[in-house]
Amino acid sequence: ERFLSSGGFGNTYLVKDTVSNKKYAIKEYYMRDFCQRDNDGKTINITNVHKEKLVSTQCDKFKKEALRLQKINSPYIVRVYDLFEENNTSYYVMDYIAGKNLSERLNDRRKPYSEKTVLKFLRQLLDGLQAIHAIKIYHLDLKPSNIMTDTRGNLKLIDFGASKQIKSDGQNTTS
Repeated sequence: ERFLSSGGFGNTYLVKDTVSNKKYAIKEYYMRDFCQRDNDGKTINITNVHKEKLVSTQCDKFKKEALRLQKINSPYIVRVYDLFEENNTSYYVMDYIAGKNLSERLNDRRKPYSEKTVLKFLRQLLDGLQAIHAIKIYHLDLKPSNIMTDTRGNLKLIDFGASKQIKSDGQNTTS
């Protein structure tokens, strides 16, 4: 349907399932500093051959992020439905949250939320964190711009790119 956003490691698009007409977001692995599109406008190529290993390693982390998110079952965490490879890169399909992130909402309001609303948000955020901590995942990038608010005012924690999976012995799975 359209482009939604871009970061250093990926692009996010709004898509619509042609069978169900349901909207989803697709996150595309695209390392902005080292990737470019081929002449077809789709295929991804690495612009610096000396960075191929780095780009490949980061793509593996991107795929692990999607697989970790698929394990989470919480109404306050963005849900991932599928992971696939196409166009020489990886993609994952997740909930599309029609709304703004908490940072945007705070800027639009220009005044603080009521105590009642803050407590509602805090309960939702803590429930979401409890769900990810229960499967030994730590988000590590909690900030208002990584908390979406849907059209009904409910929170969804997004962007697990900095998250860590903790092994049963308490050690990080990645450095």
